[in-house]
Amino acid sequence: MDLSYNHLVTIHPDAFSAKNNSIQELNLSHSLYNFSAIRPVAAALVQGGFQNLSKLELTSNKIIYLPLGMLSSLPKLEYLDLRNNSLIDIKNSTFSGLHLKYLDLTSNAFKTLRSEALFALGR
Repeated sequence: MDLSYNHLVTIHPDAFSAKNNSIQELNLSHSLYNFSAIRPVAAALVQGGFQNLSKLELTSNKIIYLPLGMLSSLPKLEYLDLRNNSLIDIKNSTFSGLHLKYLDLTSNAFKTLRSEALFALGR
């Protein structure tokens, strides 16, 4: 599903119901109206039945942080693109339980990146 280059202020958590659990790719690049629009996206990902999602693109959205638990209900996620955002920190549990094959954090606002934040990827 490609929703790139929009100006989404919100995505209702019910927008992606369990009926959509066949979605494997979701592109929201250049789509969020502002950095706070990530909260409703996170809620939609958690509640929306994305058990089969393997690719998530969130490039160029001015995202400052990823809400806790945002990726926790995406067991098949292998590709995560967070390029060209404004991420300043990654919490230790952000990638917990994921088996990513590709992670792009290029062009963000990190000053430091704790090894613990990436430790979960090695499991």
